[in-house]
Amino acid sequence: PGGLVVEKRDIGGYPSCGMPLSEKELGIGEKADEVLLLPANFKAGDDPLPYLGLDDWIYELYITPNRPDLLGVIGIALDLKAVCGGELRLPSFEVEENEEVGFPDFEIVDYEACPRFTLRRIRGIQVGESPDWLRWRLYLIGQRPLNNVVDVSNYVLFETGHPTHIYDAAKIEGNLVIRRSLKGENIWTLDGVERQLPEGVPVIADSGGPQAIAGIIGGEHSAVSEGTREVLVESAYFRPELVRMWSQKLGIRTESSQRFERGADPGFPPDASARVAQLLLKLAGGVAGPVKDDFSELPRPSRVFLRKDYPSRLLGVDIPEEKTHDILAGLGFKVEDRGEAFYVEVPTRRRDISIEADLVEEVGRIYGYGNIPGKVESSGEFLGKKPRDLRHRVREIVSRLGFQEVQSLEFVSEREIKAFSAEDIAVRIMNPLTEQFSCVRPLLMMGLLNVVSINQRRGVRDVRIFQVGKEFRYRGSEELPEEREVLCAVASGRLEKNWLEKERELDFYDVKGLLTRLLEELGCGYDIEESDLPYLDYGAAVTVNGKRCGWIGRLKEEIAELYDLKFPLYVLEVEIVSLEPCEKGPVEIPRYPPVKRDISVLMDEEVPYRELERLIRKASSSLLVEIRVIDVYRGKPLPEGKKSITVGLLYQHMERTLQDEEVDGEVEKIVEILAKEGYIIRGYEGGVRRS
Repeated sequence: PGGLVVEKRDIGGYPSCGMPLSEKELGIGEKADEVLLLPANFKAGDDPLPYLGLDDWIYELYITPNRPDLLGVIGIALDLKAVCGGELRLPSFEVEENEEVGFPDFEIVDYEACPRFTLRRIRGIQVGESPDWLRWRLYLIGQRPLNNVVDVSNYVLFETGHPTHIYDAAKIEGNLVIRRSLKGENIWTLDGVERQLPEGVPVIADSGGPQAIAGIIGGEHSAVSEGTREVLVESAYFRPELVRMWSQKLGIRTESSQRFERGADPGFPPDASARVAQLLLKLAGGVAGPVKDDFSELPRPSRVFLRKDYPSRLLGVDIPEEKTHDILAGLGFKVEDRGEAFYVEVPTRRRDISIEADLVEEVGRIYGYGNIPGKVESSGEFLGKKPRDLRHRVREIVSRLGFQEVQSLEFVSEREIKAFSAEDIAVRIMNPLTEQFSCVRPLLMMGLLNVVSINQRRGVRDVRIFQVGKEFRYRGSEELPEEREVLCAVASGRLEKNWLEKERELDFYDVKGLLTRLLEELGCGYDIEESDLPYLDYGAAVTVNGKRCGWIGRLKEEIAELYDLKFPLYVLEVEIVSLEPCEKGPVEIPRYPPVKRDISVLMDEEVPYRELERLIRKASSSLLVEIRVIDVYRGKPLPEGKKSITVGLLYQHMERTLQDEEVDGEVEKIVEILAKEGYIIRGYEGGVRRS
């Protein structure tokens, strides 16, 4: 692992064909000062790992948040057994208990934070180094071995998926109490940091103060050390939402908090305690007392009726009843035949299952989605008009135009609310996880700006993203917030070079082009007029079918600085419901070719394009079917305060071919009216380009 090449060397005048290796040099542990001794039957040249019991595989798995039961080896093994069959040998959860050791005393003051708490006393232990097999297993999964007591707790966490904690009993003053922290309390945590606790944090405390932050991290004061002879083993169930909230607020992320915040098994604490005690007696000696278990109302196992024909109907493949029964039973569910349905009791470790469709998903997953044949509909199924979901159509069109869809968080900070002058419409959260998430977004744009900021910090300059999502606006204490579903798209960076034009910076007209293309494909009648918004340097209001429903523009520099954006950013937003009346009827396909003309107009910088387009339409007849911006140029040799806009004009007649003379006459009218209004047609008689 260190890159050292083992080769023939001269050592003390003698040739050596190898070298002694430590476990660190083999990459299986941290010890570097001791040579690793191999068994006598080891042969030179053999792989040492099989002799050390390490000829195994290490898998790195991504576990989705809805499956906390897979955050331990046993949970994964149960799933694999359901898929592959075979025998599953689970560890024993029985431990020899001595009644003379007695029950440890504790009190749960706050059952809301801690619905279940178990505690067990173990006397006469000897703290020392863990055996090789335990140290190596922990090391290979990224954990640092400490001593046989702490290592057992960590080992059981990864084996069962359930966190435990071990206190030095001699350092506990009085009895443990599970309560909320008081104003001014602090704790030195196991990571060596002194933390001032806000009022209301769930803690495990003794008469001297907090000894652990419930479900998150233990305290340094009561930690196990070399001199420890008596320990208290904690195994509990903490409320997931509270662990998550305080883990976020305190900025502490641990293996324990990760499991509790996703939802540990409320029925497992006694078994986890027994497993820890069993291994401690084996590796550290001592005598274990009985476990004291106190609990209030715990989450109950889900009980679901599953119609026997439902998996086949929902999955589209015939799955025999016996197969459904065997799959669910193989996953550890209790399955009872009730005639036309199975009555299924789901273990408390599977909090992700509550309805009939969840059970079908399990059946499909174990049966194998790859075993479900694909089905191609006949072409006749697609004849005629089928209603399509408007949101899907919007996403499809915007994606096709080069934008990537993202999903951003619904929560924003008070700082963002003030930057957008949205204090009056902001919906504030009573108990936010952090100050950063204290409000619900009144503008979908806020979440997208955070996405752009992250991308720019990572060196991604060219960003074109969109989201279809909800905005939430305060309407008074007596009413629910207003919810508006909108499309928001943001763009920043450069447009790539192509055969038609050079690489250039993206501008307002590129984003406007996205908007007009979307509205035209949906068949919407629209108008885009200059308008002022507090968060835009300049912008325009979007009106669809006579109703104002959105806006487009460049983000203000002050707001861009709030998100640490380095480049100009353009934003558009349109309310989805306003697009619903749009109905694109049948379009007659032209039989005759169009005629194109381009004109370049020099105009004042502050004059909006909308005004130029208005004059062009005023001077034109019905032969003009399309106007589009081809290019906007600023800079030398143009005078300061001027810009040049090149506009493409498309002329077409539905019943005959247009003659060049007709089109030239149309363009002459445009040039005349623009000249009267003070516009300059650049190099006219050459300024109009035929294409």
